[in-house]
Amino acid sequence: MSTKDPTDIRTTPTSGEQFIMTTPILKHTTVSTSGFFCPSCLATAQTALNDLDAVASVEVVVPPGHLVVSHDLQQVSVDELIKVVTDITSTAHSSGSEW
Repeated sequence: MSTKDPTDIRTTPTSGEQFIMTTPILKHTTVSTSGFFCPSCLATAQTALNDLDAVASVEVVVPPGHLVVSHDLQQVSVDELIKVVTDITSTAHSSGSEW
């Protein structure tokens, strides 16, 4: 069984210049709002997280007020996700469910 190197060197067809593409490492993180599950606030947090380039998807679980975020770990950290949610709900933390 072979593993694919996450670095992929490509050549642009018009100029012939080479550039490196990396395969995103997606991580799924559950961000909890500590029992705060106002649907409109969670929807606002979902939109704010989806606006981040490194976020692939956000699923809202109401209640208990969780956001399951699929994100590129190389571009956005769990702490950054928590800050986005905290700015909206005033309380958030990673529930430890990360895979």
